[in-house]
Formats: sequence, structure tokens, C-alpha cells
Amino acid sequence: MRFSAYASLVFGLSGVGCAYRTPVVHVPASVTEAPLESPEITAEDLDARPDAEAIDAAKADATRMLALAPGAPTGEKPGHLRVHVSLGAHSSFYESGGRAMSRDGCAAIGALPLYASTLAGVAHESRTVTVEVTLERAGRTAHGQATVTKRGSLYAPARRRAIAAALDLALARAR
Repeated sequence: MRFSAYASLVFGLSGVGCAYRTPVVHVPASVTEAPLESPEITAEDLDARPDAEAIDAAKADATRMLALAPGAPTGEKPGHLRVHVSLGAHSSFYESGGRAMSRDGCAAIGALPLYASTLAGVAHESRTVTVEVTLERAGRTAHGQATVTKRGSLYAPARRRAIAAALDLALARAR
């Protein structure tokens, strides 16, 4: 009996997912052939009620990821990189849990274990992000775009994980 309870707990938690790390952004060799000036990064929140803090955080995340990326370009002016981040759909256990509690008081029974599991790194939110990259160099323009949905935890927010994955993919597609 004990083994079956333990096994169901392990399988239940593994189905929820764990999100501890943010993917690494790689700048491909085609982008780093020649030096680039500082990238121009813009962001928007497509939510019905845009969050200015989320927009600022998305810009800061993208800037930091490009600066720390292996093969990050440095130098003066021969090329210009523009990055546009669109924050899309967002869902969180905290938001949906609050909605469930307002409809059904019995949801409080399962709330405590789920809230506690977020401390263990269980994924509790998801975010969809679209990143568009435009690289202008030597009269040529290359475009790359990627849309990614990632789950996140307390330790690696879904926004940051999705921006990293979409930025990496968009840079790889910029040709």
C-alpha cells in the first residue's frame, strides 16, 4: 500500500513538470560575422490590460540574454540588430486558483499543497512569447521570428524561459 501511494505521488508530480533553469541563448556565427552596435530592443504586452512592469522586465531580460550569449557580438556600427518581444497568453496557478476559490470553497482543500509545491520548483505558470529579430548589415536585411510557450516556476519564471527559447530560435532563423 505504501509503495502505491508513493508511486502515485511521484507520477503525479512528474506530470506537473519542473522548471528550474532558463534556456541559454546562442548567437549563431552568421550574426557575429562582423561587429554590431548595441541591439535595439522593444517589447509589448498583448494582454487586455498591459503590464508596464512586465514590458520593462522583458526588455531587461532580452538585453541581458544577448549580452551573456556565447558568441555575443561586440564592436562598432557595421550592423544593427533589432529585437521585438511580444508577450502573449499568460496563465498562472495563482490566478486560476483564485477564480476557483471564488466559485467553489472546496478548492481551498487542495490549495495548500499546491502553493507549497511551488517552493519545490513545480511549474505553476505558462507564458507564450513571440520574438522577431531583424539584422541589417552591409545592405542586407535578415529576419527571424519564433513563437514559444514555456512553463515556469518560482526559480525560472515562464516569461524569462519563453523569451530565451524564442530569442534563440529567432536568431537561428535570421538568414
